[in-house]
Amino acid sequence: MSNFIGRINQQTGQLEWVKQQEDHDYYVEISRSLYGDMLHDKDRNVKYDQAITKAVNNFQTANPSVSCNVLDIGTGTGLLALMAARAGAKNIYACETFQPMANLAQKVITENCHQDCIKIIHKRSTSMTSDDDMDGYKADIVVMEIFDTELIGEGVLGTMLHAQQNLLKPNYTCVPAAAKVYVQACQSNFLQSCCNLNSIKRTESSDWELVVPEHFRSDSHLSSAFYMHIDRLYPKDIKLLTQPIEALTFDFCSPIKSQMNVRQIDGKDNELAISGHRTLNAKGIENGTCHGLLFWWVLMMDSKGDIELSTAPKWIDTKSNQSFQWRDHWMQAVYFCPQPISISKGEPLSIDVSHDEYNIWFNVNSNGAIADAFTTPISVGRYSYQGCWDKMRLSGLNDIEKQRQYHKVIKKYISNNSDVHCVSIGDGSLLPLMAATAGARKVIAIESSRKSRDIIRELVRANGLNKQIMVSPRNLADIRSEDLLGNTIDILMGEPYFGGSIFSWYTYWYARTSLEKYMASKAAVVPAYAIIHAVAVELDHNWLLRTTIPDVEGFKMTSYNDLLDDVKSRLANHEIETVPIWEYPSRALTDKFDLLRLDFSKPLPTNNLVNSGKLQFKRSGICHAIIIWLDYFIDEDEVVSSGLQQISDENQGTMEWCRDRKQGIIALSQPENIKITADDDNDVYYDVVFDPDQASVRFQFKLKHAKVVVNWES
Repeated sequence: MSNFIGRINQQTGQLEWVKQQEDHDYYVEISRSLYGDMLHDKDRNVKYDQAITKAVNNFQTANPSVSCNVLDIGTGTGLLALMAARAGAKNIYACETFQPMANLAQKVITENCHQDCIKIIHKRSTSMTSDDDMDGYKADIVVMEIFDTELIGEGVLGTMLHAQQNLLKPNYTCVPAAAKVYVQACQSNFLQSCCNLNSIKRTESSDWELVVPEHFRSDSHLSSAFYMHIDRLYPKDIKLLTQPIEALTFDFCSPIKSQMNVRQIDGKDNELAISGHRTLNAKGIENGTCHGLLFWWVLMMDSKGDIELSTAPKWIDTKSNQSFQWRDHWMQAVYFCPQPISISKGEPLSIDVSHDEYNIWFNVNSNGAIADAFTTPISVGRYSYQGCWDKMRLSGLNDIEKQRQYHKVIKKYISNNSDVHCVSIGDGSLLPLMAATAGARKVIAIESSRKSRDIIRELVRANGLNKQIMVSPRNLADIRSEDLLGNTIDILMGEPYFGGSIFSWYTYWYARTSLEKYMASKAAVVPAYAIIHAVAVELDHNWLLRTTIPDVEGFKMTSYNDLLDDVKSRLANHEIETVPIWEYPSRALTDKFDLLRLDFSKPLPTNNLVNSGKLQFKRSGICHAIIIWLDYFIDEDEVVSSGLQQISDENQGTMEWCRDRKQGIIALSQPENIKITADDDNDVYYDVVFDPDQASVRFQFKLKHAKVVVNWES
């Protein structure tokens, strides 16, 4: 089977699917994955160990002369199988479909001396039979951790249905025993901005306005929730409108068929469809507008409910949430209401909740108004902008202040001469509409995808700008003179944004260079230039994700650590990981500093751009990483940042970040203890080289004890 990975082509801005080579190093993928976060998740590991030990002990007490057979579904590193072996289970069948992971699990099991009782099976559990794979036995206990942030997205319902029918004894025990899904209605202007494209009205200070077609709001949403660390929004950006509501319960120790609808799919003998539905009743605890449902779940690890594992946000007081565990492999989720719903304090509301094998969706009903937080798939032949632009992109397009900054500068250039021809390069960009409303004679919109082109055309029609704006049918790489209607370019515009890549600036600069032959001698370029900035930070949690771990609940993880060390030794340079840093608690240890200026007013340089320097640390702490981002200078006065907005507390180094773009994290090879004293060398030295031919930027950061070299490549 061939494996493909999606990557943004930084010269065209388009998503391309690249076939992985047969010799692709999947151990690198493991080192980059969230397995490390799971191993560092103390709460998860302790609760699983307690529940597995309890289940095995209960079985042995009830059946003292019978060997305990355990099935571990999706064993990963083999940790849960090891817990079962230590508790006394004699026959453990651990399945893992990903061969490199199965190989690693075998090494971990062997180094912990349990290879005689644990059998690794390189299969999905749904492809197993007890006769072929479990020595003719069926399992007394099944353990599994195949849950995602939405609980059922990894197929736990279908997996359990198959196991109940083929791999488990009738009176089996499951760890976890059950799961409960909770939702809580909320008001949040920020979350609303991530859901719908909003119209913009003229004000006294700005005449930029945008009309959004009504059907944009009624168009169907895709079946995906928005994963995020909700705690980072509460209480400033979230108002809770109901108490937590128990939405669904899944009992893994009872037959799936007795809890939900299971039917044969027509024409497919071996495929079953799973579905369920219920209606919830609740009351508003505050007056407000419901923009969405906050979502989390709790695992009942044992049948009595004594052991709970929760993904609830901090403000929820549960037995399992008394000592809050930060984690990245499970977050919370938001299910959006496409139409806001008014909720009144003390007034009833109902929520219809439905699910299939992999998805959950909700309908909120208050005082006769209904909003679907998940609806049917989009119409064939028509694109929904929610399916084309992700939640962060929508948030950026709804940032009125940022949009007005662009409009102000574009209008300034056009007001001097309305007989101008503008070209916009983007991925779902509103800049063509800004230029047209500012008076440009002709605007050519070059979009990086067919989906975006269709949506921008609809916006152009809705705003009555068909005569001024032409949406090019071609991609960036295919533009010719006739696509520009034979005109020279007076104003070239871009945000730059292409598929959310933080390397979008290169796509923009590359396109600007390819259009050089069509540009007027004094053409304006917006933005004119950008500066790559950086700040050294202390991270509260996520610096642990790629670090070695000596043991997990008493089990050695030498093989996993060796894999990490081996990957690090074979990779010439570190990597830049992209995350929305505002979701991850951190504090600044330096002021922001300039790494490199990128001059978009000129074509890409023929020679490398080089810069070096040093900066003193300003605050004591543990330096874990360098964060990088770009500030775009639309002109000399207007700056749009894709990163650090401000350091709001100079003493503590508290930072406020852009929330509609991702930033790059460069983790140090080892954390550096920074003490601000007169005798200490508290400088961070940096060298930066941009190679335009290779489309890469090489960063080198050197501290007193730590050094990191990174290639930032397309």
